Amino acid sequence: MINYSFNQWRVSGEQAESQISPRGYVLLNADAGRLSGQEIGTILYRHYVKGIKANELYKEYSKIAHHFIIQGILTGSGKFALAYNMFMELLEENPEELEMMFGETKRKVGEDNE
Repeated sequence: MINYSFNQWRVSGEQAESQISPRGYVLLNADAGRLSGQEIGTILYRHYVKGIKANELYKEYSKIAHHFIIQGILTGSGKFALAYNMFMELLEENPEELEMMFGETKRKVGEDNE
């Protein structure tokens, strides 16, 4: 079990290794109103890494985000700038971390857990 306040294992006292960098935490914790950093990162990942076209993303996420919100995410404008910048930095410097965070997304953004 990990003592999260000190990031160390409770029994052994050893430091726990984090697989997510500080930039990754900033991306995941980015707050943009209705969308979480995880959702923003997933949209960016699917567009810039997987190559899914913007029109397909507009259709796919139309239940949770308007066309202009998806466009803002993909261009990094307004309240999405921080998440966009962190994503682009990770894409240049550590794409393996993006793969770890968003590559195995089993459910789509906005899909309810059942």
